[in-house]
Amino acid sequence: MIIVVRKDLGMGAGKIAAQAAHAAVELYKKYCSRPGLCNRWYNTGAKKVVLRVRARRNLTGLRQMRETRDYRLRSFMTRV
Repeated sequence: MIIVVRKDLGMGAGKIAAQAAHAAVELYKKYCSRPGLCNRWYNTGAKKVVLRVRARRNLTGLRQMRETRDYRLRSFMTRV
């Protein structure tokens, strides 16, 4: 699981942690509700990586890259 945080929002560390946790929970609920779908991810430590981007336009670039290549990545965006 990769969580991307926007730097331009000016959130403090606590708010970033809360928003990242919301994103992790929502991704899990959305994509891991079917038995067996996320067993490998969960059984190997349920790893999460948090990355930072400067602004929304950087998120758009990541989304376009994901959609133009066969990464099979899923996404969820929290609203502040």
